[in-house]
Amino acid sequence: MIKKIVRGRGGSTAATGCQLQSWRVLVVDDDPDMLVLTRFSLSDFHFDARGLEIVTAESAAAARELLAAGGSFALAIIDVVMENPEAGLQLVEHIRQQLQDHTIRLVIRTGQPGLAPERQVIDQYDIDDYKEKTELTAWKLYTTVRTALKSYRDLKLIEESRDLLKAARRHAIDMLAVASEYKDQETGDHVQRIAHYVRAIASELKLSEAVCDAMAEASVLHDLGKVSIPDAILQKPARLTAEEFEVMRTHAAIGARILGNAPGFEMAREIALYHHERWDGSGYPAGLAGTAIPVHARIVSVADVFDALVCQRPYKQAWPLERALEEVGQLSGRHFDPEVVVAFLALHGSGRLQEIQNHCRGPGTVTVPGGVQGRSLYALT
Repeated sequence: MIKKIVRGRGGSTAATGCQLQSWRVLVVDDDPDMLVLTRFSLSDFHFDARGLEIVTAESAAAARELLAAGGSFALAIIDVVMENPEAGLQLVEHIRQQLQDHTIRLVIRTGQPGLAPERQVIDQYDIDDYKEKTELTAWKLYTTVRTALKSYRDLKLIEESRDLLKAARRHAIDMLAVASEYKDQETGDHVQRIAHYVRAIASELKLSEAVCDAMAEASVLHDLGKVSIPDAILQKPARLTAEEFEVMRTHAAIGARILGNAPGFEMAREIALYHHERWDGSGYPAGLAGTAIPVHARIVSVADVFDALVCQRPYKQAWPLERALEEVGQLSGRHFDPEVVVAFLALHGSGRLQEIQNHCRGPGTVTVPGGVQGRSLYALT
């Protein structure tokens, strides 16, 4: 059975005017008297200018239904022995493992401590407090709930601060990416395609979704250092001289210096610095080889060269798709990490590569017959 009651002078179930939304507390116990006593003991409770919205369930199964219905709780007070001797502990595991809710504060209370020894429960389950019902007086219930809500509030503040920092970092990346586009509009189109390729390759390598997203986000800054390259070199429609190519090569180190040691930009800095390194150690600027090259830079390297091949540039016509794929395959083990190449070619086999190209199709992505004219392959990017 599920019951619901709203209590507390300092809050409401919905924020209106200057009122703040009530703290939502889930109380799970198969003893109706305990539910009544809990409601009564907390009837005048308020913390941080907010009252309580108490939602009750008389079984772990009923609590699961409430949780599945949506809406977050700040705190759950859970009995251990209900429909089975470990029903409450199984509910804790459901909340933490299946629902992946690590913010809600969980307080276990039991009338049969012998069936759920305190030390064992605290060591094995992700809970915040353990109380025997006989010791949970009205005052101790008040202090337990207040402590739990304070912890929940602080966790939410930390989450909000982290989200704000992520948003600020994302905004900074966008601004830097826009800055790199002012030198060359094709660079802007190029970095957006690279982000899609990088995310897809990383996913094919079975990296976590969070890592895939971070790599894609950081990859848009791989050519940031090109803002320092003179237009006469960047836009030159012919082969670069040896001196000009040396100037072009400086963009990797310059991009890394622009990003510096700012927190949150470590991956972007390594990509900018190392995406021209080669698997066999013949790349630049550091001559790194094999796995000494960060994996995110190895992934961007494949995506960068492929995109340069299939797109028309001031100094070359675009390569046909099949020829570009063949070239990437031939460079496996020399220019590129073989595992990254396998993952990249798998995108073509699954049709994902074509989906990305269609999604990102723009002025620079029209493939026309022909090959490289002017610069060598390794001066393309």
